[in-house]
Amino acid sequence: MSMKGWLEQLNIKGTQLKTTYWLIVLAIVGIGMMMIYKMILPSPSVEPVMSVNSKNTDSRSSTDDHVKTCEQEWEEELQHSLGAIEGVGEIVVDVAMDVSQEIHYAANEVCEVRTTEEKDTQGGTRKITERKENTDLVLLNNNAVPVPIKTMGSQLKGVLVVAEGARNSYVKLGLVRAVQTVTGLPSHKITIIAKEVH
Repeated sequence: MSMKGWLEQLNIKGTQLKTTYWLIVLAIVGIGMMMIYKMILPSPSVEPVMSVNSKNTDSRSSTDDHVKTCEQEWEEELQHSLGAIEGVGEIVVDVAMDVSQEIHYAANEVCEVRTTEEKDTQGGTRKITERKENTDLVLLNNNAVPVPIKTMGSQLKGVLVVAEGARNSYVKLGLVRAVQTVTGLPSHKITIIAKEVH
């Protein structure tokens, strides 16, 4: 039996028949494309998730070394850039980095909101709103391994700039703006102090 004959048996006629026919054809084509897509692309390989609170001292010391190296690179880059600003003079830059690691995992979030309005015999109304939220971690191949979607490593916490020219408010403002531009830090995480002149 053809699809058209089957649709006619369901008492679907005219433009409804044509619309229903095309919806079914599109659904079949869509399912076929999804199956082909799954066959063509290899499944993504996922590396094991490293625990943040690992007791492995080697990984902790390598993380500390990495943070120190990043701090030194930031300090050298900022010192070079800021030292070129007119009126700054001699300059010292200190950078603080946050060593914690933050991992964001994929999750299925479901939020249901149900509103009920009740009326009593005396004309009064009562509105009741129920909200139900459910969050489930997405697990890899039904194992107990959650799927990470984003890992954030060391980030800048703050910058201290000690400069001879920081007594001048225009130079100080220029230093703050330059550090903001280079690092992306907000101004409350940047401290500019005048250096003592000998």
